[in-house]
Amino acid sequence: MAYIHTDVTKERKAQRLIEVTDRVTGLPTFEYFEQQLAKILEDAKERSSEFYGIRIKVDRFQAINEIYSIETGDRLLRQMAIRLKEVVPNGALLTRGQGNEFFLAEACNKSQAAAERSVLILQDVMKESFPLELDHGETVEEMSFTASAGVVLYPKDGSELGELLTKSQLALQYAAQQGNSYRYFDWRAARRKVNRDVIRLEADLRVALEKDQFELHYQPQVDLETGRLTGTEALIRWRRPGSGDSSDSHVVSPDDFIPVAEDTGLIIPIGHWVVKEACRQAKSWQEAGYPPVTMSVNISVVEFRQQDLVERIQQVLDETGLAAEWLELEVTESIVADDIERITKVLDELKALGIGVAIDDFGTGYSSLSYLTRLPFDKLKIDQSFVRNTDRQNWAIVRAVVQLARSLELKIVAEGIETMESMHQLRDLGCHIGQGYYFSRPVPATKFVEYLEENQNQHLNSASTESRKIFRVGLPTDYGLSYLNSRLAEFRQAHTDVPLRVRCDLSEQLVESLALGELDTVVAIAQEANEDQLSATWEVKPIWVASLDLTLNDGEAVPLIVHPEGCEYRKRMVECLNAAERAWYVSYQSPDLASLQEAVVNGMGVSALTRVTLEERMRILDADQGFPALRNITIGLYTTDKGQSGDEVDLINDWLSESLARDRH
Repeated sequence: MAYIHTDVTKERKAQRLIEVTDRVTGLPTFEYFEQQLAKILEDAKERSSEFYGIRIKVDRFQAINEIYSIETGDRLLRQMAIRLKEVVPNGALLTRGQGNEFFLAEACNKSQAAAERSVLILQDVMKESFPLELDHGETVEEMSFTASAGVVLYPKDGSELGELLTKSQLALQYAAQQGNSYRYFDWRAARRKVNRDVIRLEADLRVALEKDQFELHYQPQVDLETGRLTGTEALIRWRRPGSGDSSDSHVVSPDDFIPVAEDTGLIIPIGHWVVKEACRQAKSWQEAGYPPVTMSVNISVVEFRQQDLVERIQQVLDETGLAAEWLELEVTESIVADDIERITKVLDELKALGIGVAIDDFGTGYSSLSYLTRLPFDKLKIDQSFVRNTDRQNWAIVRAVVQLARSLELKIVAEGIETMESMHQLRDLGCHIGQGYYFSRPVPATKFVEYLEENQNQHLNSASTESRKIFRVGLPTDYGLSYLNSRLAEFRQAHTDVPLRVRCDLSEQLVESLALGELDTVVAIAQEANEDQLSATWEVKPIWVASLDLTLNDGEAVPLIVHPEGCEYRKRMVECLNAAERAWYVSYQSPDLASLQEAVVNGMGVSALTRVTLEERMRILDADQGFPALRNITIGLYTTDKGQSGDEVDLINDWLSESLARDRH
């Protein structure tokens, strides 16, 4: 008798590995993951430790399967799995869930802190685009994706595995409503998805559409410089009937019904009604004789994805008779999670109609600067959460956003203004338009008429008290300010009937303000980027200057008194000394010309000025003293062609031109 012994251990292990491995991604199956997670949970209970779970869903993934193929989608999921495996923490469990979902879990001591670190990693890893491999081997242009995720914490959110998994799903559903966001579980998310009231809410929304239960309230938008009404935002309200008579009704906040409307697709007919009613009301006010104001209407991401959006907007304008220039559509940052080329095309088509486009709630969503520079927005709205926060660091963020928007020549609207102090602060930072409770709460159309009447009276008073438009002039603090101010003073004496408003600032800021329509004529150091607005230029010779008693030894590093980085004076000083191979350092820096002059007189160092800015206690340095000649600086007269013509305009521009030509050396 012969015995044949075969070791099947390896075969069984290999078969087991196949059974617990997802064939698409190479990750463990979710069933195996649940088994391991149950062990982690039991261990956490015994050790009184913690763990977190993150359920991740790739946004817009279904479109890949529908447009290309399921196989293409599988190859994309495999790439994502590889990238995720490379960055998850050591010891963490990663698996594929259903469809385009992944699940990450990790045992740890401080679950929330660990979860937040992992969330940041997951957000970062999705930023880089993925090559899309088609079935026939072709690789199309790389595509970018975002992900939404729901986060649960043990023991905070539950003590049983099934409960934690369910809550992670609810948190994910809530996050997916926002798109490209991560949400911890809370009961708000749970109620929104599982509460039976949501089902009733959807049914009542359909009835509300049929029975005209929606109404619009209007919140004024005010020019922070003049205090005049410039526009209004149309905000939807739902007067939901109670169980009794018609008087038994209450107003439902958009925060409570808009998410349901977006989930069910009802946002499409609701949004169409909002646009049409807002345009009808704006046209009605115009026909009543009130000065036109811009009507701003919010467009949700779901609406924006509709292929016929532009056609529907055009149809509304045709039906209501409202000119496109008086309609503005507000979109949130989340639209940039979609196909950027399609978004650009749609925005371009809307702007071709004459419609304005604003990016709403800036700073709370995607916040990609590359998208902001590529998309054709007219306005940027700073989210009210930034405006209402009085923390000093928060205002530093507001200042940075304002500077960014102004550099892109965008009008800036600040939402959530509640105090005069905030209003003044935002105005001084460079915001153009304000909106918030300081001016007014959103009010019904009948109440908003009061603001229109007040605005109309302001127009009438302006017409009687200001027969001529105030001419706004910008003078540079970095070139001959005292001289130019004295010349303007002479102009005022000679032409008392010409109203002037003068603003003094750095050249770069003045040219920026001209582009934004805040100034009519600007004298500034010329830059190539703004040549289209130049009406005349003059070459100015900068000279090296120091105090009468400042002495420098041969070869000694030169202490420089300079303007900030980017200023033409500073560029020329640095390039000149570098070419001469002479050492230098910054001893004093200021954007204010008067401060630089004072620093020179006090012997703090050497600077470059022009002859019109010399003072008696300064001396000129030349090549014999080791200071080669500086390159000329171009001074320009910038003007805008927007409605600026006539004798007064020519008069002030000629006066400035003559002044610059007279003393340019």
